[in-house]
Amino acid sequence: MVTYLACFIVCDFQYVETNTKAVKPFRVYAHAGPDQLSLALGVDVLNYFEEYFKVEYPLPKQDMIAIPDFISGAMEHWGLITYRETNLLYDDLGSSSYNKQRVAAVVAHELAHMWFGNLVTLEWWDDLWLNEGFASYIEYKGVANYEKDWDMGDGLGRAAHLPPKRAARNHPDEITEIFDTISYSKVEERMETERLTKLWVFAPKRELFEWSHRDHK
Repeated sequence: MVTYLACFIVCDFQYVETNTKAVKPFRVYAHAGPDQLSLALGVDVLNYFEEYFKVEYPLPKQDMIAIPDFISGAMEHWGLITYRETNLLYDDLGSSSYNKQRVAAVVAHELAHMWFGNLVTLEWWDDLWLNEGFASYIEYKGVANYEKDWDMGDGLGRAAHLPPKRAARNHPDEITEIFDTISYSKVEERMETERLTKLWVFAPKRELFEWSHRDHK
């Protein structure tokens, strides 16, 4: 595991809990009390990704936590995903339908990283677009499996004609700069026209991870 994925939290937050199909604990923590949407959605997406990738989620548990005033929208710490409260918590009485879709998309995106980004990690930050771009692509499949009437697949292809996104990154400030629209959206264009479609979507999923470790530079 790469060091940027390490995380531990000491808190007295409340949590709700269920189990994955593999009988691994799945919990959602929050200061003001977690909600059931992110729990039900999260475990459904994790189970779906295990079946889709044909690669078992490797850790003994999966936690997600809503943090007040969290600086990022979310962060895919392995086994303990951290979220801004608005990206994990949904209120049936006070939140809009857009908020519900936003929570679903962010949760699916971060869970996709448990495979792409965590189990398979890029050699260096100049290929970040592969990491974030593929998670942005595959989140639609995770959400569509849970909410089939949302037509989440309609969002694909919105990033056509984005310029190439690769440059040397050697300073922390330079790394931060590449977390932008291009890095998150470029894959959606390229999946339609390049070898990534064959390698990442239609190839046997276990071979995909072996290829990712071995050949991609």
